[in-house]
Amino acid sequence: MTPVTQFRGIDRYIGSRLKDRRRALKLSQRALAARLGVGYQRIQQYEHGEDRISAAMLFMLAKTLNVPIAYFYEGILAASESAA
Repeated sequence: MTPVTQFRGIDRYIGSRLKDRRRALKLSQRALAARLGVGYQRIQQYEHGEDRISAAMLFMLAKTLNVPIAYFYEGILAASESAA
Protein backbone atom coordinates (compact mmCIF):
# COMPACT_ATOMS: atom_id res chain seq x y z
CA MET A 1 0.00 0.00 0.00
CA THR A 2 1.44 3.37 -1.01
CA PRO A 3 1.47 6.27 1.45
CA VAL A 4 -1.04 8.20 -0.68
CA THR A 5 -3.46 5.25 -0.65
CA GLN A 6 -2.96 4.89 3.07
CA PHE A 7 -3.74 8.59 3.63
CA ARG A 8 -6.94 8.30 1.61
CA GLY A 9 -8.01 5.41 3.79
CA ILE A 10 -7.36 7.45 6.91
CA ASP A 11 -9.25 10.44 5.48
CA ARG A 12 -12.21 8.18 4.67
CA TYR A 13 -12.14 6.64 8.16
CA ILE A 14 -12.13 10.03 9.87
CA GLY A 15 -14.90 11.16 7.52
CA SER A 16 -17.01 8.15 8.43
CA ARG A 17 -16.53 8.91 12.13
CA LEU A 18 -17.63 12.49 11.44
CA LYS A 19 -20.73 11.25 9.63
CA ASP A 20 -21.57 8.78 12.41
CA ARG A 21 -21.36 11.47 15.08
CA ARG A 22 -23.30 14.01 13.04
CA ARG A 23 -26.09 11.49 12.49
CA ALA A 24 -26.09 10.46 16.16
CA LEU A 25 -26.77 14.10 17.02
CA LYS A 26 -29.45 14.24 14.30
CA LEU A 27 -27.70 17.10 12.53
CA SER A 28 -27.98 17.61 8.81
CA GLN A 29 -24.90 18.42 6.78
CA ARG A 30 -26.34 21.90 6.28
CA ALA A 31 -26.88 22.44 10.01
CA LEU A 32 -23.33 21.36 10.86
CA ALA A 33 -21.92 23.46 8.04
CA ALA A 34 -23.82 26.51 9.27
CA ARG A 35 -22.39 26.07 12.77
CA LEU A 36 -18.89 25.94 11.30
CA GLY A 37 -19.34 28.70 8.73
CA VAL A 38 -18.67 26.49 5.71
CA GLY A 39 -20.80 25.18 2.87
CA TYR A 40 -22.58 21.86 3.27
CA GLN A 41 -20.58 20.56 0.30
CA ARG A 42 -17.44 20.85 2.43
CA ILE A 43 -18.98 18.60 5.09
CA GLN A 44 -19.99 16.18 2.36
CA GLN A 45 -16.41 16.14 1.04
CA TYR A 46 -15.02 15.54 4.53
CA GLU A 47 -17.43 12.68 5.14
CA HIS A 48 -16.48 10.98 1.89
CA GLY A 49 -12.76 11.47 2.51
CA GLU A 50 -12.44 13.61 -0.61
CA ASP A 51 -11.03 16.59 1.32
CA ARG A 52 -8.51 16.27 4.10
CA ILE A 53 -9.61 17.87 7.37
CA SER A 54 -7.13 20.41 8.71
CA ALA A 55 -6.06 20.34 12.35
CA ALA A 56 -7.97 23.56 13.02
CA MET A 57 -11.15 22.22 11.41
CA LEU A 58 -10.82 18.91 13.26
CA PHE A 59 -10.61 20.88 16.50
CA MET A 60 -13.73 22.87 15.58
CA LEU A 61 -15.60 19.72 14.54
CA ALA A 62 -14.75 18.03 17.83
CA LYS A 63 -15.89 21.08 19.78
CA THR A 64 -19.10 21.45 17.77
CA LEU A 65 -19.93 17.74 17.97
CA ASN A 66 -18.98 17.60 21.67
CA VAL A 67 -16.38 14.85 21.37
CA PRO A 68 -12.64 14.75 22.06
CA ILE A 69 -10.41 14.95 18.98
CA ALA A 70 -9.36 11.37 19.72
CA TYR A 71 -12.92 10.28 18.88
CA PHE A 72 -12.13 10.60 15.18
CA TYR A 73 -9.19 8.20 15.51
CA GLU A 74 -10.77 5.57 17.76
CA GLY A 75 -10.54 2.17 16.11
CA ILE A 76 -8.36 3.37 13.26
CA LEU A 77 -5.61 0.83 13.90
CA ALA A 78 -8.01 -2.08 13.81
CA ALA A 79 -9.60 -0.73 10.64
CA SER A 80 -6.25 -0.26 8.92
CA GLU A 81 -5.06 -3.75 9.93
CA SER A 82 -8.20 -5.36 8.55
CA ALA A 83 -7.78 -3.43 5.27
CA ALA A 84 -4.19 -4.62 4.84
